[in-house]
Amino acid sequence: MHAGDALIEVEKRLTSRDFLCRQKIVG
Repeated sequence: MHAGDALIEVEKRLTSRDFLCRQKIVG
């Protein structure tokens, strides 16, 4: 696994969590 791939995975998780938080606020 490349370090870049790990970063992308972390980035995806952070953005998805951020998205869910926004959904809760909007909802």
